[in-house]
Amino acid sequence: FLGARAHVRSRHLDDEVPALPPDLFWVEPVICRCLEKDPSDRYQAVEELLADLERATQRTPEETGDDEQDEIDEECDEIWEDVETALGDGDLETADRLCGEILTLCPGHRDARHLAAEVVLRRERAGELFAMVEKGLDQDDLGELADLACQADELFPGHPRGEALKRRIATRADTFGGAMQAAVTAFRMGDVDGALWAARTALQANRGCAVTSSLVAR
Repeated sequence: FLGARAHVRSRHLDDEVPALPPDLFWVEPVICRCLEKDPSDRYQAVEELLADLERATQRTPEETGDDEQDEIDEECDEIWEDVETALGDGDLETADRLCGEILTLCPGHRDARHLAAEVVLRRERAGELFAMVEKGLDQDDLGELADLACQADELFPGHPRGEALKRRIATRADTFGGAMQAAVTAFRMGDVDGALWAARTALQANRGCAVTSSLVAR
């Protein structure tokens, strides 16, 4: 970028990287990624940079003509359509895998790179939420834990930790519901001891329930 210092600074912050000469198209995706505005979109390890450079050297002007580049672009477009289908189905794992295929063909594909980075963040955040659920199973309210599990599911449907934890919540919720119903029935029949026993069973299934804790304490 040329011009006054303030102008150049503004362009560095806001403008896209200028196009390289046609004979350097093969290395342009690598350079563009090195110069991304957001640091998280740049190479995070030198191994990634070296791998893309190695792939790029296989597509030098001497080896890759316009027709071959058009074929690569067309293949990437077809794979991206599959990515969008996977996203519509909530299948982030497949979308991530397909993004990897696109980036193998075209390391500078910005949409694929941004989506792959977002999938990583979503997987990590969902994992954190499910970890909170697992930690709270023996002390927190099941309703609150179910809400956390739903948030994690929305972030990353089909997360590896999700199904098992949701089954555990559902099992405890069934036990809690049945025990509370038994407690109410016993209380209405005047069976205080039976009601207390059922309430304690419910509390074991849902230790974070304030209402059950209050009933047992009384």
